[in-house]
Amino acid sequence: MNSPLALLTAIRKPFRKEIRYKLLSILIVLTLLPVSFFGLVSYRISAGIVESDFVRYKSRIIDQIANNLDENISYLTRQSMYVYPNLQDVLQVLTTETNQINPNYMEYYNRVYDFLNTLLQSNDRFDSITLFSMNGEAKFFANKRGIGSLNLYTVQNDEWFTQTLDQHGVPLFQEPHVNEFLAVGQNERPLVISVSRSILDITSPGNQPKGVLVIDQNMERIQQLFTNTETDAEETVLVLGKNRQLIYANRTVSDGLITHLNQSLNAGPSTSSSITANVEGTESIVTYRISPQNQWKVVSILPVSALKKKSAYLKQSTLFLSLVLMLLALLMSFLFSQWITKPLKKLMRSFRSFRSFQHGDFSTRIQLHREDELGMIGETFNTMVAELKDLIETKYELTILRNESELKALQNQINPHFLYNTLSSIKAVSDKKDSVNASIMVQHLADMFRYNLSKGDFIVPFYKELEYIQSYLFLQERRFSDRFTVHYDIDERLLEVPILRLTLQPFIENAIYHGLELKRDQGEIRISGQIFEEQCFIYIYDNGLGMEEAQLDAINWNLEKNSLQPAETPGGSERIGMTNVHTRIQYFFGPAYGIKLSSKLGSHTMVKINLPYRQKD
Repeated sequence: MNSPLALLTAIRKPFRKEIRYKLLSILIVLTLLPVSFFGLVSYRISAGIVESDFVRYKSRIIDQIANNLDENISYLTRQSMYVYPNLQDVLQVLTTETNQINPNYMEYYNRVYDFLNTLLQSNDRFDSITLFSMNGEAKFFANKRGIGSLNLYTVQNDEWFTQTLDQHGVPLFQEPHVNEFLAVGQNERPLVISVSRSILDITSPGNQPKGVLVIDQNMERIQQLFTNTETDAEETVLVLGKNRQLIYANRTVSDGLITHLNQSLNAGPSTSSSITANVEGTESIVTYRISPQNQWKVVSILPVSALKKKSAYLKQSTLFLSLVLMLLALLMSFLFSQWITKPLKKLMRSFRSFRSFQHGDFSTRIQLHREDELGMIGETFNTMVAELKDLIETKYELTILRNESELKALQNQINPHFLYNTLSSIKAVSDKKDSVNASIMVQHLADMFRYNLSKGDFIVPFYKELEYIQSYLFLQERRFSDRFTVHYDIDERLLEVPILRLTLQPFIENAIYHGLELKRDQGEIRISGQIFEEQCFIYIYDNGLGMEEAQLDAINWNLEKNSLQPAETPGGSERIGMTNVHTRIQYFFGPAYGIKLSSKLGSHTMVKINLPYRQKD
């Protein structure tokens, strides 16, 4: 049985050797991942929108129910004002005592009866109207059902009656209750809500109350407000009164649920909201509205599981569509990889046939007769072979010859002039019979030419370059009769750092001939070397004549452009060595390194040479 490692190796083998499988893998990843991501994100967003829209829809339904309840109570309140058009007749009925009843009273009573009974029968919102005198005695009662009669019960001490009188004409709303002043049995007394209002004598001083009007509405009519309300099969809709009693519920609910809702909703900061809560062990969305008019609570409780079912179809549709897109993407990826790699295989077979090309034979050509990009690759390859042959035979060889000639020009430019002056200085010393100094000068000159003419050593340790410069400056000091002094400040770590041979000499020569030779005062040359982080900085300073700003800018510009043209370089051919050094530094060490000059006319000139800090290799 193959081990998992061997099986993995067998699977990876074609992927390492054939671009077809790599391309197929890339296409599969580039298609399946976006399709999967799009399907997941699309489902999440769509499901979220469906759920949020459903919650908003439920909120609107709850708000509509609450508004209907408020409007119903407002309607009852407005109806209680209709006694005032017949106020005089109503006041006569309310203020006439039983022992004072006479034919005139009966005329008042009949007019009130006809008026209120007509109002009752023509209005389907309320079911009974009752008038009470100030001592709580029922003076008038009318009921649509035509049943029930008044008993000797007086409401004078009832709390609602006292509150109604205290409000002095402002209506009082009473939550569901049973009217105790009816004489029928308890089971026949309907559950009603009521609006009571004290009847004021607006013709008397202070608008004194003369009685109380009560309009009753049967709770069956309240429940009719929910008849056309669309509810979910698992949804619970209920209405809780101001006194925490259950007014309506579309299904049987427990007392514990009613208590929990009263406590939690009373503690809420908002009169309308939709929250997710645990209701009797089930995670549910609770949408509620607390009426600011009567403090009734309209509540909808919908299990989250029922809401999730709303997006089940969307989930199935998204999954099915994603699977179809994935299968199409797989098929298209396979066909596309085949279409791409088939001509590539043909091109690869053509490359393999050119064994001679690997051995330097550039006469072979690819024969691939196509007009698309692969045909262009074949033509480009043939052109590249021809240009490569031309480059090797001409451009590369010419470049090598040019670099060698520039290097030789740099090496040779110091020889004639310097040799003549140095030999003249040695002759002058010899004429003075100073054989010791003459011998030292000859030795330094020999060391210089040995270093200058050594072959193959293009890169040397810095201490060798420094020894060469010391010999050169020793001879120049003797020639100029100590008209300048030389100071060295070299970090010892710099001595073994690799440097291009003949890097410092052009700048020392420029400092002497262009800076100090015409200076009347004592001259000074300072050579310092520092290491900062991973870079070396070599400074050559002279206190000579300096140069103008335009001349300095032109030199630095030519250094940045690696220009070797004398016409573009201020100072003519004597500046070629400086630019040559800069070019060679960048060629060997990279474009981040090179030469930079700073100068001030009549004051000084300083050359900064930037090299990488590398250990001796």
